[in-house]
Amino acid sequence: MENPINTKDPIIEQITIQLESMKYSWNFAGLINFNNTIYPFGNDSKIIGHIFEIAAREALSMAAQKLGYIFQENPTQTVYPDFYFAIPNTDKLIAIDIKTTYRQSSSASFKFTAGSFTSYLRNGTKNIVGHYDNY
Repeated sequence: MENPINTKDPIIEQITIQLESMKYSWNFAGLINFNNTIYPFGNDSKIIGHIFEIAAREALSMAAQKLGYIFQENPTQTVYPDFYFAIPNTDKLIAIDIKTTYRQSSSASFKFTAGSFTSYLRNGTKNIVGHYDNY
């Protein structure tokens, strides 16, 4: 499959390569319990977004390794970013924050938040791993 993203950015390209090379299916049915009962996800964008984060974690880790970065996952749900790459021997970080939303039809507009204006966008250390200036 040809890269659908028209970019020369090596980070985006490597993440795309890793996502495309994943051996498992990206089709998920729901949550399964020990009795093999499957509970559908429904249309909650937070649940669907978290499922994508779980599925993408391996590809991001592999991309970081290929690029010579250190892959880190944020252990706190409400702190920016979801994942980040640390550049060895520097204080520089590359934020990877996964955003999801939904549309009711292909012609409907959609919206999602890019982050809280009252957090790290105004205060470089609030609700963020490290300091905003390091990204």
